[in-house]
Amino acid sequence: MESEKKLCSKCGKNAPSNGNPWCQNCRTEHARKQREQDAAMIGARNFIAGANAVRKELASKYGCAPGAMFEGTAIARYILNFPNPQFPDKPAEEAKDL
Repeated sequence: MESEKKLCSKCGKNAPSNGNPWCQNCRTEHARKQREQDAAMIGARNFIAGANAVRKELASKYGCAPGAMFEGTAIARYILNFPNPQFPDKPAEEAKDL
């Protein structure tokens, strides 16, 4: 009885490497995609944190002026309840020139 040669469980073409069920090519590709996804998630998280910081700063300026010519608390409430801008999938073309 001959032992079967094991192949990569992902692509089924190459031999697995270092006791891992995937070959080196599949492991490298997976790691590259994971790094790209992590970078995108960090960018989105920082974008949302920045939008929230700007919102709180604007609301704090208007929230401390009740009874003024305008109703500051209403403006602050509007700013805090306004939805976050969407994180862009690609950088804007205008931002590349800055």
